[in-house]
Amino acid sequence: MAKPAKLIATSAAALLLSLPTLANSEDGDGKPCANLDCPGADLSGKDLSGMNLAGANLRNVNLTKAKLRGADLTGANLTGAILEKADLRKANLTDARFAHTSAPKATFDEAKLLRTNFQKMSARNASFIRATMERTDFREADLRFVVLNEANASHVTFRKADMKSAAFARAKIARSDFTDTDLSTANVEDTTFTLGGFDHTILTNARVIESDFNGVWFDSVNATGANFGGAKFIESELFRCTFEDANFSKATFQKTSATKTSFAKAKLEGTIFETFTLDEHSTWPEGAKRPSSP
Repeated sequence: MAKPAKLIATSAAALLLSLPTLANSEDGDGKPCANLDCPGADLSGKDLSGMNLAGANLRNVNLTKAKLRGADLTGANLTGAILEKADLRKANLTDARFAHTSAPKATFDEAKLLRTNFQKMSARNASFIRATMERTDFREADLRFVVLNEANASHVTFRKADMKSAAFARAKIARSDFTDTDLSTANVEDTTFTLGGFDHTILTNARVIESDFNGVWFDSVNATGANFGGAKFIESELFRCTFEDANFSKATFQKTSATKTSFAKAKLEGTIFETFTLDEHSTWPEGAKRPSSP
């Protein structure tokens, strides 16, 4: 007779908890835990640091306040798991699935997030400091107040994510997609965006200072009241954007074009324009000298 699914999950969880030291032992290296199958188990508060949980089925598992520092979760399935205040610092989450997880105040600092699926996760106040992200998927995730300081991201999608008041400091974001992302009141400082896209992105009242936009495409962006003090727009395109009441003091526009874009009431003290193209349909602050096209 087949064992009930609940019994199997309980047995698997018991096996996992019976091996807490084996993951760090010289001989075990955590291998007995690989491909573990314990969906729905309660592992809240458990210390699973350094364990090999590659390929594990942890769907709907409760990992509240669990310690997973340095754990190998390569290819693991944590869909629907609860990770509130969980510690995943330096964990390897390559190809792992975190869709629909609840991870408020979770810590992913210095974690390896290659092709990790975080679709529709709820991670308000989570931390991704110095995390490495490549082809990571945050579509429709709740990332309000997250911290991505010094994160290194490439080909990451933040489409339709809620990133209100998110923090980026000294981060490097390359070829990433912010289409329909809400970054209102975000705090971005000394961050470099390269060859990415901001399409219908909300940046109202965001603070985006001393940051570089290299080869970035802005389409229908609403950045009303945003602060771009000291920012650099290099070889970028601004199309149908709203920068009304925005602050561009000491900002630089180099080899950049603006089409059907509004700069009404924008602050331009000390702004540098080098090879800046502004089409006739764009709005300029009243009384300010309109830059001449090259």
